Amino acid sequence: MKSTDLLSRREGVLEARVSDDELVLLGPESEEYFGLDAIASDVWERLESPMTLGALIDALAADYDAPAERIEADLTPAIAALVEGGLLSRAAA
Repeated sequence: MKSTDLLSRREGVLEARVSDDELVLLGPESEEYFGLDAIASDVWERLESPMTLGALIDALAADYDAPAERIEADLTPAIAALVEGGLLSRAAA
C-alpha cells in the first residue's frame, strides 16, 4: 500500500454505533462484522470523504501527537483488512 493510494468507503456498508466511540460495520458483500474501536471509528469517520493514505496518516499523527511512522505501521494492516473485507476501496495512484 502506498501513501498516494486513494481510500474511500464502499457504498452499501451498514454501520451501527454501539457506544460513543465504537462502531460495528457490515460490508455489502460480506457476512462478517467488523468491530471498530475509538481510533478505528475515527478513521472510518474521516474517510467519509475520500483521502489518500498519506493524508490520513498525517492527520492522525497530528491529532494524536504520534510519529507518522508509528501511525503508518499500525494503520496499514487495519486499512488492508477493511479493503479485503469489502468496506473500503483503494485506488492506486
